Amino acid sequence: MVQNLNPNEIYQFIVSDFRGAWDSIAANYNQSIGRGNFMFAFQAMNLLEFASRLCDNDSKLLNNFSNEINRIDPKYFTLLPGPCGLTTEFDLPYIVNNKGDSLLCAFFDLIRNGLGH
Repeated sequence: MVQNLNPNEIYQFIVSDFRGAWDSIAANYNQSIGRGNFMFAFQAMNLLEFASRLCDNDSKLLNNFSNEINRIDPKYFTLLPGPCGLTTEFDLPYIVNNKGDSLLCAFFDLIRNGLGH
């Protein structure tokens, strides 16, 4: 019977895919090949979605996750003139509000939804 993977397995798949692709490209000295920019951006958004879904129904965990991203680089939470990346199944990290008007939301919408579909 088919069953859902547990979160640890999903995390390991995402991280090992990223690491395998990164190591492969880094080991290839042919500078005329693609370097995986879109692929790595998509993988980063996959990981962001995964972490955001883990925070579902736990506002303290989402707040901690948001604060950690903000500590790494507060520019992710630069406010834009209007919403551009609202999600309905889960909340993306946010600092000021949850209106989908941060740069992080725009990245998610553009890369995860735009590139992935």
